[in-house]
Amino acid sequence: MPMLANSVHAVAVDQRGHADADRPRSGYSLASLAEDIVAFMDVSGRREVIGLDVGESETEAFWREFPARGLSDEVCVWSW
Repeated sequence: MPMLANSVHAVAVDQRGHADADRPRSGYSLASLAEDIVAFMDVSGRREVIGLDVGESETEAFWREFPARGLSDEVCVWSW
């Protein structure tokens, strides 16, 4: 992401169970992960979601569960 710093404001989110995020025993349904995206958006003020890799499934669940959310910035959901 450092190479994008001068031209793009992007935020990379570690979804639960990935990288440095917490690893609870439950809560890994796509609906729960979609709720995590909404919680991040509400706290950060971000309004657009881009999903990469496994994050694509989470992003699809987000749009299915929360179709009325507006668009303007990007939130990139990328699960390793």
